[in-house]
Amino acid sequence: AHKNEDPFVAETARAMVQSYLARWEREDAKTKVRGIEVPFKVALPVPSDLPSWAMPAKTRFVGGIIDSIIERDGRVLLTDLKTTSRLTPAYFDELYTNPQLTQYCFGLYCAGYEKVSCEWDVILKLDTKPKQLTKKVIAELDSGMFYDWPVDVEIPADKQETPYLWGLRLWSSYLEKPGNFERRTYDRDAKELLDFVYASHALQSEIERSQGLGGDLGLVYRKNHHACKSFNTTCEFHAICSGRDPEKLGYKSREKS
Repeated sequence: AHKNEDPFVAETARAMVQSYLARWEREDAKTKVRGIEVPFKVALPVPSDLPSWAMPAKTRFVGGIIDSIIERDGRVLLTDLKTTSRLTPAYFDELYTNPQLTQYCFGLYCAGYEKVSCEWDVILKLDTKPKQLTKKVIAELDSGMFYDWPVDVEIPADKQETPYLWGLRLWSSYLEKPGNFERRTYDRDAKELLDFVYASHALQSEIERSQGLGGDLGLVYRKNHHACKSFNTTCEFHAICSGRDPEKLGYKSREKS
């Protein structure tokens, strides 16, 4: 470890990794890793009916770095590892419209995969903090146990959890609730990938126009994907826009001011 590294941070990472491995051990035994931190750069095709204002003067490209590409049960998936401090159903709703994942799927499609899927692999960050050792816990330590883990340590003079003990307690907290780890997958179909091509041409046209006018690229118009979701909440019309609410059950009319 680096000499300036916070030992509590190191133990937090250790507990998360160890419990993650324990949570997915059986499923990941069937998983083959096809690539880690995979960079890609592909040319955008130009649809014949692309509006004239979006037509490129030269070849346009999109690219990025995919966290990992795996194969599980004969299915190729690109994955994105996430951590969050609060996990609600709305967190995963963004899968339907997330532009970054669509771009990654487009890259995989261009590599020759007809069916492309993405998997969000999410770890919940616990709000547990190091704490003072209680008399009960101290008695456990004297007997050689700590939160069901066998230990051989001295009682800290200040009776405060050490990084090692803190890591063991955090690990126990993760193992007690498998729901602290969630995975969701979503396929990008041909229409969604084609929509991405049109949207990418539109965005790059705006960037090129701004450059030509000497504009600030930080102020360039963008398709407002991120208005679909703020932290753990989605726009009330998200289900309709994403095509996941065909009966429009989630529709709410705007209130008149």
